[in-house]
Amino acid sequence: MQKMVSNMGVTYEQKQELLRILKFNLREKKKQCFEDDELELLLQKNNFDIEKASYEGLLIKAENTAIKLPGLDIPSSQKYFLRLAKLYRPSSSGCMKRADER
Repeated sequence: MQKMVSNMGVTYEQKQELLRILKFNLREKKKQCFEDDELELLLQKNNFDIEKASYEGLLIKAENTAIKLPGLDIPSSQKYFLRLAKLYRPSSSGCMKRADER
């Protein structure tokens, strides 16, 4: 019997698989930024849509993290995570009404 974890109809097993995919998309093994409960919240906030959760998570990771001190210069990974975010950016190619139509 599969245990339900939310009113979205997502089972425990499905949620675990989504978390595994999200961690991969966010490159969490390379540069960990989120705790598991934060990743779950990111999924819930985006209605368990892995593409949207990945996009938002990568935008968060893209915050400027450069450090410059005398004798120490650590470059930001901002551009890297912004490039990854482009892979998951929602499409906005929907039909729009003309401004002069009512």
